[in-house]
Amino acid sequence: MSSANRRVSLPEAFLTADIVLSTLQNISEGLVVYPKVIERRILEELPFMATENIIMAIVSKPKAPAKEDSSVTPNDEAAPVEAVGDRQEAHEHIRVLSHQAAKVVKEEGKPNDLIERIKGDPYFEPIWGESRELC
Repeated sequence: MSSANRRVSLPEAFLTADIVLSTLQNISEGLVVYPKVIERRILEELPFMATENIIMAIVSKPKAPAKEDSSVTPNDEAAPVEAVGDRQEAHEHIRVLSHQAAKVVKEEGKPNDLIERIKGDPYFEPIWGESRELC
């Protein structure tokens, strides 16, 4: 960097940093934090954020073997494990339930009930017990 460039660039960098810090100070000095409001907003959005975890959990669950298939013994070669549902099907179930829950929140002003809807949908029965951890 040339001497002339340094004489212009360095003061401008410090002026820019000063303006950014002054703006940050103006914003943060009057900031009031309401933990209950933050908690409520997080609880409104958390179920929507957890949908990817729910989809991944349901598609990774192995389907229970059919009861009439007693020909497979524990020493036989392991057959490929079939998942409960495919990703596209799980996504569609979540999409429908999410739209229903969002409608209740936006139009009726009620709390987000997406997790309860998932617990009530028989498609997601294999992971009903894990819903709390998935969130």
